[in-house]
Amino acid sequence: MFKNLLPVFVAMVIVFIAGATRGIPREPLTIELQANDSLFIVHEGEFQFSIVMPKDLLIANHTIIEMGSNNELNIRCGSDFNIVAELELPNHSGVLTCPKNDHLFNYQVLDNEDQSIVFKRVLHTGSTHDYRLVQSLHNGNRAFTFQSSNDTEFNLSAVLRMKSALASVRF
Repeated sequence: MFKNLLPVFVAMVIVFIAGATRGIPREPLTIELQANDSLFIVHEGEFQFSIVMPKDLLIANHTIIEMGSNNELNIRCGSDFNIVAELELPNHSGVLTCPKNDHLFNYQVLDNEDQSIVFKRVLHTGSTHDYRLVQSLHNGNRAFTFQSSNDTEFNLSAVLRMKSALASVRF
């Protein structure tokens, strides 16, 4: 009895889907999700963008997105993903530079390409303290600086994971 109803049910579903999507403009998908990634949408203040983040971070950790007191956006997902984003000032040159050596750290650039700098902070004793990321992204005539949070010490793997996620940002 139910075998005879299956083709009718399938036809009804197809008609329903076709009717529900009629008149909706279709845009080509600009982000390709891998099997273990998740599209994450950010709508906070001046920050309106999407980012593809590793799904295991989203599953295993609580994501916190909040605006700071200086209009910076903080995106935290576990202890190994903590990015701070700021809208650059109109008179900002847009040129990223590695910090200068100071009384505590020497800075060594590991990767300097695509408006992104990955560097490590080395103590004067010669031991590596941690790794950092600074990246500039543009949306029309507006520029945003994304960087690993100064509140956390990151290993190289975490910094490269953040850099990979930032490469997927779409405004």
